[in-house]
Parts: sequence; C-alpha cells; structure tokens
Amino acid sequence: MKNKIVFASVVAALLGTAAFAAGPNGMRGHAPMDFATLDVNGDGSVTLEELESIPGTKFAEADTDGDGVLSQAELEAMVSAQMAEMATNRAAMMLERMDTDGDGALSADEMQPADGRGPAAMFDRVDADGDGVLTEEEFAAAAERMGGHGGERGKGHGPRGGDHAERGEGHGPRGQADTDTETTE
Repeated sequence: MKNKIVFASVVAALLGTAAFAAGPNGMRGHAPMDFATLDVNGDGSVTLEELESIPGTKFAEADTDGDGVLSQAELEAMVSAQMAEMATNRAAMMLERMDTDGDGALSADEMQPADGRGPAAMFDRVDADGDGVLTEEEFAAAAERMGGHGGERGKGHGPRGGDHAERGEGHGPRGQADTDTETTE
C-alpha cells in the first residue's frame, strides 16, 4: 500500500513539474499523459529515471534550434501545437457525446443542451425580479454567485485568478450542471 501511495505521489509530482508541457498558462490536465508516454523505453514498466526524463524531453522537443532556451517563436509553436491537440481531442469528445444520429457531424439541434436548458433558462436564473429584463446589478449579482465567471476577466479561475468554488462545481457531464450557483466561503 505504501509503495502505491509513493508511486502515485511521484507521478503527481512529475505531472505537476511538467506543467509547461501541459498547455498554455500551465493548464494541467489538458495534455494527455498516458502510461505509454511515461514508459519512455517501452518495456512495460516505469522507472523513476523515466519519470524524471519527461520534462527534459518535452523541453528538448520545443527547443527546435537546440540553443538550450525557448525563444518567443519556439514558445508560440509549442503552445500552438498543444492548443491544436486539445482542440482535436475536444472536438472528438463532443462528437462522441453529442452526435445523436451518428453521422459524424453536429447539427444545430445536436449542439443544444441535452436537458433543454439554454439561454432562456440562464436568463430566468439571472433575472432576479422576473421583469423580463436584466439590469447591470442582476448581472453582477449572478456573476458573484457563480464565483466570478462572467464577471471581470481573470476572477474565479483558481490560484492565479482568485477564489474558485469547489473544483468541478457547475461543470458536470453534459446535462448535469449544478442548478445551485451559490458558493460558500
């Protein structure tokens, strides 16, 4: 049991130290890190040396001119490649989840929320007095209840951008978003 905990801690630490390879602005969890990637020599097991080599390998891949530093152009290329991979993965997940007729494409109807919630439901939640119009105060109050989402840019997005509600709150699987937007502090 202790060995499993130590191994899990080492893997978590490695993935954290390789944040530059995880995505723009260090967005962890967006770059796939599977066992095959960790098993650098392909022998079916992962050693500490293999784990420790990954950040250097990722850096070397990005350092296309081999000068030991990442230039603006190299950083832009690295981020662009990561964003393209994330977009490809997200599009594939959207098709898998939302393509109800199986034609390999999404229609406007398939792009609508599966649970019937959409702009009208959001409007109704924000229109606090039910008068059919949103005031700036109602909008600000709703943004505050949602932990800053929709308010000032950069707020409500974790340690760099301010407080954030419990991770995952309101961001469940399609059709299962939380209806309670209140957060506790």
